This record gives sequence, C-alpha cells and structure tokens, in this order.
Amino acid sequence: MTGLHATALSYQTPDEPAPPARALNATESWAWDRLVQWLPYFPRCSSQSNAALTRPRNIACRYPYITVCRNDYRAWLIFDLDHQAPFGHWDDCGLPPPNLIVRDPEKGSAHWYYAISPVYLKGRQHPISYAKAIYRAMVEKLGSDPDYAGGPVSKTPFHSRWETLCLHTEQYDLSDLQEYIEPAAPSYSADAPDDLLNQHTHSRHLWLFHATRFIAYRMVGDFYSASGQGYQAFFERFHEIVKRHNRFVGRSEFAGKGNLRPSQVRAVASSIARFAWELAGDPERSKRYQKNRGIMGLDSDLPLKARQALSAQRTHHHRRRSTQERIEAAVRNLKAEGASITFVAVAQASGLSRQTVAKYRDVIERVEEQLARKSPAPKLASSSSSPTPRLRLVHSALPETSNVNFGGHKITTDRYSPEQAATSRLYEPSIPPPDS
Repeated sequence: MTGLHATALSYQTPDEPAPPARALNATESWAWDRLVQWLPYFPRCSSQSNAALTRPRNIACRYPYITVCRNDYRAWLIFDLDHQAPFGHWDDCGLPPPNLIVRDPEKGSAHWYYAISPVYLKGRQHPISYAKAIYRAMVEKLGSDPDYAGGPVSKTPFHSRWETLCLHTEQYDLSDLQEYIEPAAPSYSADAPDDLLNQHTHSRHLWLFHATRFIAYRMVGDFYSASGQGYQAFFERFHEIVKRHNRFVGRSEFAGKGNLRPSQVRAVASSIARFAWELAGDPERSKRYQKNRGIMGLDSDLPLKARQALSAQRTHHHRRRSTQERIEAAVRNLKAEGASITFVAVAQASGLSRQTVAKYRDVIERVEEQLARKSPAPKLASSSSSPTPRLRLVHSALPETSNVNFGGHKITTDRYSPEQAATSRLYEPSIPPPDS
C-alpha cells in the first residue's frame, strides 16, 4: 500500500474516539460504545451550538457540541429541554425513562437521549414517517423545544462541560414507545426533504417557500372539490400554517436573523396558494407534478437502489420506444411525399436532433425495406436505339466539406483556379456503349 493510498484510507475511516478519562461503569460503557457505533465519521461539532466545524470523529468528541445522528440512520431520539426538568419528569409525562441525560450544570437545560432501533432514512417512507410521528408526540408530552428536531448538534455525552447521567441500557423499538403515546397525525402535513431545506438556509424566503409548499399541494384538493370551501378558506388555512413555520429567531443555521415580517409571510403564502389552486384546476398539468410511484408493483422489501435501477431501465425502454416510433412515422411520411431519406430530413420531420436520428440508422433502413417490399419500384424499358444519358457524380471534383446540422444553405468558396474550374466537370454524361 502506497503512502498516498494509506493516507486517503485513514482519512475516509477516522480512528474511534478515545473513551473518557474517568472510569466508566457498565451502563456508561454501554452508552459510550453505542454512541461511537452510530457516530458519523466526520460529524459537525463546535464549542457553541452553531455546528460551525466538521472534524473526524476522534477529534469531534472533544468539542462540547456534536452531531450524534448519521444521515442514513437514526439511532437516537434526542429532546431539548430548555427548562429545568426535575428528575423523574418522564413519569409525570407518562413516558419511559431516557437512556442518557446530558445536563448543563449552570443553566439546568438538558438533552435527553432515547436509544431506539435504528431507522433507515433512505428506505421506505412509512418507518420514517412513523418515527417522526412518535417524536412529535413525545415532544408535546415532554414540553421540549419543538423546533429542535434532534439537531443539527447536541450536547456531547461524557464531555467535561456537562453532567452525563446514564439510566439504563434498554433499546426501545418504536412500537414500545407507541404504547406510551398516541402518535399525532396532524392534518395536512407533508415534510420537505431535508437536503432541499439545507440548500436554502441562506434565504429565509426560499426556506419558508420550500418548507410549506408541499403542504399546500396536499391540502388544496379538499378545498377545490365541489364540496370544498373555496379559495379564500384554503388561503386562510394555509396562511396560518406558513405563519407557524416563520420561526427563525435563535436558529444558528440562519446566522442570527430574525423572523420575516407579516407582509413577507403573507406574500410567500399567497404565491404558493395561487399556484396550488391553479394546479388543482388543471388535471393534466397536475399529473406532471406527481411522481408515478408504485406503477411497477415492485416488492417493497427490495433496497431503494435496486428499485431505482429497475425503474431507470423501464424509463429508458419507454423513451427509446417512443423515439423509434417518431422516427418510423417521419420516414413513412417522407416516403409518401417522395422526399429523400436523409438524417437531416428525418430529424426535421420528427423534431429530434440529427445526432439522435443517426443512432437509429437500423430503424430507418428497416422501415425503408418494409416500404420497398410493399410497393416495389417499376422497371423502365431500355431502348438501344435511343440510349438515355445518365449523370454520374464525379466525387473528385467536389470540394470537401464538414458535416453541419441542417446545413441546407451552406455556401462554399471556389478553391480551384480559373483554369481548373474551366476544365473540370462536376457532372459528366455516362452513355452506355451500343449493343454489339
């Protein structure tokens, strides 16, 4: 292994963090091992709760704030309790005890960690939505910060700045937590993709637009239907939802910016509502904004990448078949009109590019053969007494030109001298010899 390869490999897989300096009991050792097991290789970390740095995991654990959950798996449910919750507060809320409590000894605020069976975040949507519903219901019961949502950073367990209390080593299934709560099913909820929201943290308007527009697409049908309440009721209901999402104060990803003004929030809501209302009134247009999921009837247990690969094959097959049909129709129309069959002519008749048509040469030749078999060309009777001169193209006399797309009116300059032009003949008659 070369030195460069070894360096790249060590960069891709950082060393495991060193355990805390103090001795750990059995419960604390279990908590530390599980924390390291599900820790990202390069988590975000910082000295303040702004997630400003990205460091290898063995270095990131030295910071008081760290991203505990990975992008592909959720192994912890973390709740932010800003108030000083007494010990046993979970019993008062009718919930099971957390596995870890990481507390600020000065302010009394804490992060509660619940170890759950890992949920794959890039697979089926049902387990992901189920976990989010469980989390929202527990947030309501505990009275924790509803805007925290488990990140982007949490108090680092076992850091010297915090008090870390390990209560037990039981891992919860989502079904276990459901026994303590009734998962909230809020009306008209539609979560925007996290990567989409993370791309627009530079603009509060764009973030608010993408965070709420999926909700409008889902709820507009109930108001647009014959028994619906009309556009005004739809807008007022949606406007209230957008106002609830206008919470930017104290959020580190927005660099300390405040909430949008009421007029700005109303403008965002009005823009989305008008578009959704027009979309609901045009079924053909609405279909273009709906993903055709489930049409192949694939097994839901297949990995997401495998289903996407099969879907891509199906899409490619349908696209190629559609292109072939357009080219076949263009060739038939040109033949019916008596026009020459060239790549440029077929491209113009089919609305495709010449490069695309050139890839389907076999299709063009097949259609020409089929048409020739159906209507063979008539044979002309030849007469020896009056031979008909035929023009033969002398290629050596033609100037060389490069291929140009749709170059029907290309003008070339004469590259020959006047003497050569006078003696050269582009076309010379080719008369067959008389019969002997």
